[in-house]
Amino acid sequence: MKFNDKKSSQDFPPGDDNRIFRHRRQYWLVLLAVFALGAAIILYANYQFSLEDSKLWGGTELSQKKAEPPVRVQIEFSLENKRAFEGRARAGMSVEGAIVRAATVAGLDLKIEDESVRFIGQDKSGDKGRLWKLYLNGEVAQGALSRPVLAGDRIVLRYE
Repeated sequence: MKFNDKKSSQDFPPGDDNRIFRHRRQYWLVLLAVFALGAAIILYANYQFSLEDSKLWGGTELSQKKAEPPVRVQIEFSLENKRAFEGRARAGMSVEGAIVRAATVAGLDLKIEDESVRFIGQDKSGDKGRLWKLYLNGEVAQGALSRPVLAGDRIVLRYE
């Protein structure tokens, strides 16, 4: 008995649906080409996305650079009535500038004279024996309105 690896045309009669077996190598090549093209498209799209992302966020500096803690300005009219504001410390901004900015955002009238706060909103220094006191990072800081604001500063104006 003789074994023949090659298929003869007699093994696949005309009209038979065994065409896949005849062209098996070509189908595998087409499948492989489609798979490779799909993978190339996905990799290209990922590359384009990473380029756009780096343009949007300015490269990897954002992930490597630690964010500075915000400056917090808190205006305390009473124990129950407090307003708080947070933002970044800007170059050259003083404590007075931070307070003015917070009051402007809150829509409060503000008057500062002689390195002290005279009134905010309806509350004036001297009314009912109460004054606006400035606390900077937890300590009384009268006369510190011209001091520059640093990242992480806590500025509290308390009416007491």
